Amino acid sequence: MTDMALNLFSPPLLIVYGMIMVLLAEIIAPNRTEAKVRALSPTIALVTLLFTLAFIATRWSGATGAEGFGGMIVLDRFALFAMAVLCLAGALGTLSAWSYLRAVNEDHGEYYALLLSATFGGMVMVGATNLLMFFLGLEILSISIYVLAGFLRLRDESGESALKYFLLGAFATGFLLYGIALLLGATGSLNLSEIGARVRGGGTMAIAGMGLLLVGFGFKIAAFPFHVWTPDVYQGAPSPVSGFMAAAVKAAAFAALLRVLVVAFQPLQIEWAYVLYYLSILTMIFGNVAALIQKDIKRMLAYSSIAHAGYILVGVVAMIRQPQEGASAVLFYLLAYTLMTVGAFAVVGHLSRREADADALDGYRGLAKRHPWLSAALTLYLVSMAGIPPLIGFAGKFVLFAAAVKADLVTLAVIGVLASAVSVYYYIRVVYLMYMTDVEEGMTAASPVLADWPGRIALALTGVLVVLLGLAPNWLLAWAGAGAAMLLGH
Repeated sequence: MTDMALNLFSPPLLIVYGMIMVLLAEIIAPNRTEAKVRALSPTIALVTLLFTLAFIATRWSGATGAEGFGGMIVLDRFALFAMAVLCLAGALGTLSAWSYLRAVNEDHGEYYALLLSATFGGMVMVGATNLLMFFLGLEILSISIYVLAGFLRLRDESGESALKYFLLGAFATGFLLYGIALLLGATGSLNLSEIGARVRGGGTMAIAGMGLLLVGFGFKIAAFPFHVWTPDVYQGAPSPVSGFMAAAVKAAAFAALLRVLVVAFQPLQIEWAYVLYYLSILTMIFGNVAALIQKDIKRMLAYSSIAHAGYILVGVVAMIRQPQEGASAVLFYLLAYTLMTVGAFAVVGHLSRREADADALDGYRGLAKRHPWLSAALTLYLVSMAGIPPLIGFAGKFVLFAAAVKADLVTLAVIGVLASAVSVYYYIRVVYLMYMTDVEEGMTAASPVLADWPGRIALALTGVLVVLLGLAPNWLLAWAGAGAAMLLGH
């Protein structure tokens, strides 16, 4: 693909074109009260994301790392794999929000434009070969998520969620910018390859810049101790937004982190591996222990997402000795995590009411008797998150911990396995409440307001993929390995 073609016709810009079409549909729609007209914006968003996924598939075999926009974005297989994960998260997020927004009477097309905007920002992040372009993508992603988190204007908790995320996000952005400034001063460049060639000679300033950059990344991936925003934001945001946020932000941040570590900080790998080693341990332990005591399912899933960030960091650390296995394990787990998390939050969205989301765990008592299919779907996602075979969560954790063992990081792998064993308790507790208990007097039972075909498709698709990719993960691992190989051969 030529530079001109990449500038005009590439996965990120396909998303932009779709976003423009959504906004135009909002302007020219003759009657917003008609159901067919109200379905126009989500339909355009869904078609855009699926078309972009198909476009990525057609470019996969011929991807050679073409660069565009002055060499600041690259479309190699690593970037294409991460972009595919983002498109999948966006498509599932669109389907799960379709019914939810109608149920809470906030069915506005701007939601889907913002979702596409966030997807575009994430795509820019994962393809960026320049810290300036990376920062622009990060801000586009972040600002879109800030607005989405506060989209339910009549709910105080939604506004509180957006405000907390905005304030803490701005705080983390300061660390990122300061780190980028120090790296520019130490190396004289914002290009990742040039930074990699000069960073060792940058001395203390370069190491300080790398440290501040890692702090910014720690916030975006919700690693301990930079996780403080996660439970409150996930709890207050609309359930479809929480699911999309958990998947898309983590996928974009981890993919961008891998590129920065491999390309820019290769000469400092001993330093960053040492930091991420202990960060991984603390994140896995804290996330799982904190999730044990939660009585709100969205907060439980939030602390669970913190623990999953720790698992993924195991693969990042393993890259120091097993770069191919570590990087491919990270990519594979990002897709697995996306399916499980978006699916779990989609079930919560199905069970939500106009006044509030179905947060309280007690509301899930006896759910299997009232809504057996929703209970079965949620059970599937939770069991997969716990790492129980033969689902995709088990396959993902297996490749992560196997990469750590191959890298002689046996202690880290053992801690990861033990932390994962702890998680079984709080995941299975929800299953126990749904199947083995009944609603007690005075409790409000979770019950869906509206669950039509878009939401059902989201649950069916994620459920099928969680099972099939758990039973036959090899072809997906091969794709992840091809993406990792192109990154490592940059």
